[in-house]
Amino acid sequence: MAISDKIKALKEIKVKCFNRARHHSIKRKKLKRIDDIIGVVSSTLNATSIALVIVGFTMPPFLIVSAICSGVDFILCQVITKYDIKTKHIQHQNTNREYSDLVRELSIVLLKNNMTSEQYDRYLEEVSDKISMIENYEI
Repeated sequence: MAISDKIKALKEIKVKCFNRARHHSIKRKKLKRIDDIIGVVSSTLNATSIALVIVGFTMPPFLIVSAICSGVDFILCQVITKYDIKTKHIQHQNTNREYSDLVRELSIVLLKNNMTSEQYDRYLEEVSDKISMIENYEI
Protein backbone atom coordinates (compact mmCIF):
# COMPACT_ATOMS: atom_id res chain seq x y z
CA MET A 1 0.00 0.00 0.00
CA ALA A 2 1.40 3.39 -0.99
CA ILE A 3 1.90 6.22 1.50
CA SER A 4 -0.83 8.25 -0.21
CA ASP A 5 -3.29 5.38 0.36
CA LYS A 6 -2.31 5.23 4.03
CA ILE A 7 -2.82 8.97 4.39
CA LYS A 8 -6.20 8.64 2.70
CA ALA A 9 -7.13 5.81 5.11
CA LEU A 10 -6.13 8.00 8.08
CA LYS A 11 -8.27 10.84 6.75
CA GLU A 12 -11.25 8.49 6.41
CA ILE A 13 -10.72 7.24 9.96
CA LYS A 14 -10.54 10.84 11.14
CA VAL A 15 -13.89 11.66 9.52
CA LYS A 16 -15.54 8.56 11.01
CA CYS A 17 -14.16 9.38 14.47
CA PHE A 18 -15.36 12.98 14.14
CA ASN A 19 -18.87 11.77 13.25
CA ARG A 20 -18.91 9.36 16.18
CA ALA A 21 -17.73 12.13 18.54
CA ARG A 22 -20.51 14.37 17.28
CA HIS A 23 -23.07 11.57 17.72
CA HIS A 24 -22.00 11.02 21.33
CA SER A 25 -22.02 14.76 21.98
CA ILE A 26 -25.63 14.99 20.80
CA LYS A 27 -26.65 11.98 22.93
CA ARG A 28 -24.81 13.43 25.94
CA LYS A 29 -26.60 16.77 25.63
CA LYS A 30 -29.97 15.04 25.30
CA LEU A 31 -29.40 12.86 28.37
CA LYS A 32 -28.07 15.81 30.36
CA ARG A 33 -31.19 17.81 29.52
CA ILE A 34 -33.45 14.91 30.56
CA ASP A 35 -31.50 14.45 33.79
CA ASP A 36 -31.73 18.16 34.60
CA ILE A 37 -35.48 18.26 33.88
CA ILE A 38 -36.15 15.22 36.05
CA GLY A 39 -34.07 16.76 38.84
CA VAL A 40 -36.03 20.01 38.71
CA VAL A 41 -39.39 18.20 38.61
CA SER A 42 -38.37 15.98 41.52
CA SER A 43 -37.26 18.96 43.61
CA THR A 44 -40.46 20.80 42.79
CA LEU A 45 -42.58 17.81 43.78
CA ASN A 46 -40.68 17.48 47.06
CA ALA A 47 -41.13 21.16 47.90
CA THR A 48 -44.80 21.03 46.95
CA SER A 49 -45.35 17.92 49.04
CA ILE A 50 -43.78 19.54 52.10
CA ALA A 51 -45.81 22.70 51.65
CA LEU A 52 -49.02 20.69 51.23
CA VAL A 53 -48.32 18.66 54.36
CA ILE A 54 -48.02 21.89 56.33
CA VAL A 55 -51.23 23.28 54.79
CA GLY A 56 -52.88 19.89 55.23
CA PHE A 57 -52.91 20.28 59.00
CA THR A 58 -55.58 22.94 58.60
CA MET A 59 -57.24 21.55 55.43
CA PRO A 60 -57.09 17.72 55.32
CA PRO A 61 -57.74 17.34 51.54
CA PHE A 62 -54.29 18.81 50.91
CA LEU A 63 -52.74 15.79 52.63
CA ILE A 64 -54.09 13.61 49.81
CA VAL A 65 -52.52 15.92 47.21
CA SER A 66 -49.27 15.81 49.21
CA ALA A 67 -49.33 12.01 49.12
CA ILE A 68 -49.90 12.08 45.35
CA CYS A 69 -46.91 14.43 44.89
CA SER A 70 -44.77 12.11 47.02
CA GLY A 71 -45.91 9.11 44.96
CA VAL A 72 -45.09 10.78 41.65
CA ASP A 73 -41.69 11.83 43.02
CA PHE A 74 -41.06 8.23 44.11
CA ILE A 75 -41.88 6.99 40.61
CA LEU A 76 -39.51 9.57 39.08
CA CYS A 77 -36.74 8.45 41.42
CA GLN A 78 -37.33 4.84 40.38
CA VAL A 79 -37.17 5.81 36.69
CA ILE A 80 -33.86 7.58 37.32
CA THR A 81 -32.53 4.52 39.12
CA LYS A 82 -33.83 2.05 36.53
CA TYR A 83 -32.54 3.81 33.41
CA ASP A 84 -29.40 5.17 35.07
CA ILE A 85 -29.50 8.33 32.98
CA LYS A 86 -26.64 10.01 34.86
CA THR A 87 -24.23 7.13 34.15
CA LYS A 88 -25.23 7.01 30.48
CA HIS A 89 -24.66 10.76 30.26
CA ILE A 90 -21.16 10.36 31.73
CA GLN A 91 -20.36 7.41 29.43
CA HIS A 92 -21.37 9.40 26.34
CA GLN A 93 -19.29 12.33 27.61
CA ASN A 94 -16.22 10.10 28.08
CA THR A 95 -16.67 8.43 24.69
CA ASN A 96 -17.08 11.82 23.03
CA ARG A 97 -13.86 12.99 24.70
CA GLU A 98 -11.97 9.87 23.58
CA TYR A 99 -13.05 10.25 19.96
CA SER A 100 -12.29 13.99 20.02
CA ASP A 101 -8.80 13.31 21.36
CA LEU A 102 -8.24 10.75 18.64
CA VAL A 103 -9.43 13.20 15.95
CA ARG A 104 -7.04 15.83 17.32
CA GLU A 105 -4.17 13.33 17.34
CA LEU A 106 -4.95 12.23 13.76
CA SER A 107 -5.02 15.86 12.64
CA ILE A 108 -1.57 16.45 14.11
CA VAL A 109 -0.11 13.33 12.48
CA LEU A 110 -1.65 14.23 9.12
CA LEU A 111 -0.23 17.74 9.33
CA LYS A 112 3.29 16.48 10.12
CA ASN A 113 3.34 14.36 6.97
CA ASN A 114 6.96 13.25 7.43
CA MET A 115 6.50 9.60 8.30
CA THR A 116 7.85 6.59 6.45
CA SER A 117 5.64 3.80 5.14
CA GLU A 118 6.51 1.56 8.10
CA GLN A 119 5.69 4.35 10.56
CA TYR A 120 2.31 4.83 8.88
CA ASP A 121 1.70 1.07 9.16
CA ARG A 122 2.49 1.12 12.90
CA TYR A 123 0.39 4.23 13.41
CA LEU A 124 -2.58 2.71 11.57
CA GLU A 125 -2.29 -0.32 13.88
CA GLU A 126 -2.11 1.97 16.91
CA VAL A 127 -5.19 3.92 15.78
CA SER A 128 -7.05 0.68 15.15
CA ASP A 129 -6.22 -0.48 18.69
CA LYS A 130 -7.39 2.83 20.16
CA ILE A 131 -10.67 2.65 18.25
CA SER A 132 -11.18 -0.93 19.46
CA MET A 133 -10.65 0.17 23.07
CA ILE A 134 -13.10 3.05 22.67
CA GLU A 135 -15.69 0.77 21.05
CA ASN A 136 -15.37 -1.74 23.91
CA TYR A 137 -16.67 0.88 26.35
CA GLU A 138 -19.04 2.60 23.92
CA ILE A 139 -22.76 2.52 24.68
